[in-house]
Amino acid sequence: FVREAILGGQLRGQIPCLDRLGKVRQQVAAAERKLRRTGGLWLEEYAYDFYFARIPADATTTKGFHAWRKLGENEEKLMIGIRDVVWEEGIEGELLLFPDVVTHLEREWLVEYICEPEAEDDGMVFEVELAELPHLPDYLPSWVVPGLLEERVELLIRSLPKDWRIRFQPLKGTTEDFLKEWTGWEPQVDLLEALGEFLSGICGVVIEPSMFDESRLPKCLRPAIRVRDEKGEELGFSEDVRELKERLAGMLRTRREAAANEAWEMTGGTFWSFGDLPLEVEGVFPALVDEGESVGTRAFLDREEAEESHRAGLTRLFWIDHEAMLRGHLKRGFLRPLAKLVFGPNQSEALDVQVMRAAVEGSFYKKSSDLPRTAEEFAAASEMSRGWVLDIAKSISAELERAAESYEISSKWIRKKADEKLYIETVADLTEELEWLARDGFLWKAGAKRALRYGRHFDALEERLKRMDSLPLTKDEEKRRQLDDLWLDWLKQWRARPEAARLWQVGWMLAEWRIQLFAPGVPREGKVSEKMITKALSR
Repeated sequence: FVREAILGGQLRGQIPCLDRLGKVRQQVAAAERKLRRTGGLWLEEYAYDFYFARIPADATTTKGFHAWRKLGENEEKLMIGIRDVVWEEGIEGELLLFPDVVTHLEREWLVEYICEPEAEDDGMVFEVELAELPHLPDYLPSWVVPGLLEERVELLIRSLPKDWRIRFQPLKGTTEDFLKEWTGWEPQVDLLEALGEFLSGICGVVIEPSMFDESRLPKCLRPAIRVRDEKGEELGFSEDVRELKERLAGMLRTRREAAANEAWEMTGGTFWSFGDLPLEVEGVFPALVDEGESVGTRAFLDREEAEESHRAGLTRLFWIDHEAMLRGHLKRGFLRPLAKLVFGPNQSEALDVQVMRAAVEGSFYKKSSDLPRTAEEFAAASEMSRGWVLDIAKSISAELERAAESYEISSKWIRKKADEKLYIETVADLTEELEWLARDGFLWKAGAKRALRYGRHFDALEERLKRMDSLPLTKDEEKRRQLDDLWLDWLKQWRARPEAARLWQVGWMLAEWRIQLFAPGVPREGKVSEKMITKALSR
């Protein structure tokens, strides 16, 4: 009866003592996975002896058993525990080193332990919901859990090249010293970085994280991350948190934006009917949206995208209110001939329309240094802007004419030097800069403030050309080498995503850095450095 009905599961119904048996089986199975000893902890004979010693002979039928267990405290006597089926002493203490939840920086992360050597997910796996993925520190999984950390650290040290590894003998002692140093501290960096720094202090030479060969560790000591949606469906699996975040970034973005826009999205407005639009609220950035014939609102996850959308939406709203006046300005004309000839042909939006739109934006700044974000602010700015739009459009046009003259000079120099081997890289660099400065939609994308002083970028080009003609070319090459890595990295990204507003901002930082490097005679505007650009580009 014990072997078949109790342990074999032939009894049916809600039976508390058998529910407990099922839970203990699950606990032992989980413990076996954590300790990687499948089938090595549960002792069936111990379980048999437990029930055999407690169930009387006259209760070994289904009817007799149910009648007996309901008497007094008999049911409680049958509540089996892990100690009753596992013979090893201290097993509970060992299992404390393998928690089911990792707590870090006041957040909890669910951990699963899998013991299937041939399976992709063999070992320790962080189970993360998609919404929580952005909050998972990239470095956290590398620290595994206390029960695995010592072996992982020792094998990482063993993975170093032999010439380095022998400096840390005995490896077990070095491992113990490292663990002692980190006892009681919450990690803020990747384990490989912390271990490299510790070992560097021992040998006096820098041990870089890249020197460890993590691929030599068994799969069970290389933690992984599984991301699931709200229905439990797997969305991604990897040993690299950063790779998962990048792979699922689009999905995360779509879901966050959709959730935010339940409150913020509106369409079809022809006057300010949107309420107040704060710069930021709960991690999103509300902004106006230019819909062509109307204006809407929505929330963005990127500040730069929100800012670009908002200024376009403001301009459209002003245009709707004052279309006859603006069309009249366009009809009478204000754009000068050379600017039309040089910059006009390759623009999908007419150059004079870009100038007028930029002039509308610029006129708002006559009222305030910040663009309107309420109906009252928009009404006040619009009233003042009417008298300024044409003057600003003429000023931008004059700046474009000056830029066109410099553009012609630069283009002529490039054509002249194009076939000279000595200038191949310089010509390529100048051509790329002109590509950026005269790209499709360049004037609107520059914004009113830059459009009003756009010629300074071409002044800088002219000064650079003059310096190359009067100084050794090596002087220019030295400065170009300072720029190249960041410029080429950014250029590749921008060409792949030309409408990414964040990359526009990095492009303007690089353009300003060019002025600082190549044209010290052109006045600087704002502070920019290699470090600032690197940080902006890595976002």
